[in-house]
Amino acid sequence: MKNASPALGDRKTGQTDMLHARLRDKLIEQRRCLTAYLELAEAQRAAISEGDTQRLLQQVDEERFLVGQIAALQRVIDPLKELYEKSLPSGDREISDLQDQVHKISDEVVDYSRRNQRELSNRMEGIQSELSAFNIPRHGGRQAAGRSPESPSLVDITT
Repeated sequence: MKNASPALGDRKTGQTDMLHARLRDKLIEQRRCLTAYLELAEAQRAAISEGDTQRLLQQVDEERFLVGQIAALQRVIDPLKELYEKSLPSGDREISDLQDQVHKISDEVVDYSRRNQRELSNRMEGIQSELSAFNIPRHGGRQAAGRSPESPSLVDITT
């Protein structure tokens, strides 16, 4: 029975090592995705400032893709992290550092996203103000060129 104990310990150490490697890889991948998201948020800010709606639409599609990737990674990371913490309660400096980096970048992304939302909202308000300055009168939703709103739209030809 003495020989079974070291083998069990070796197997448990091997599983912990595999768990560590998998968690580390997923955290690195998440950090990479969040960094890409942060770069995208910076590019979105430039597109908003320049009023480049086409580029902004493309970036929104990229953002959706990145958010999906990040969410999928998080669904994998959470159970891995829980298992890892159970198998190694004292933790590991490398994993802890990666988690700190991920949280820091994630906070930056949230801040950037909020600023972009405010800037986009301000930009939209400015455009609405510019449009309302034109003060185009409307009659029935549409107005034909050259007609005043008081002009008849039907002509009586019964005589």
